[in-house]
Amino acid sequence: MDRQPIEDLSGHTGGRATFTVQVAYRQNATWQGTVTWLEEGKQSHFRSALELIKLMDSALEETSPPGDKPSAAFS
Repeated sequence: MDRQPIEDLSGHTGGRATFTVQVAYRQNATWQGTVTWLEEGKQSHFRSALELIKLMDSALEETSPPGDKPSAAFS
């Protein structure tokens, strides 16, 4: 897939959440950068691929039906 400007991706949304991931650096065999949760307009920095996955998972848990266990907040 060719690289597209972020603005062109606004029409492509996920079923539960949509994220824009900007990798700034690749150091110590992992990624560092910024992830933006588009539906909520929240942005957070991550220092590893594992931290990125945890942030995205916490956002998905926030969108889960009521009664599910709450998780750490996506800031």
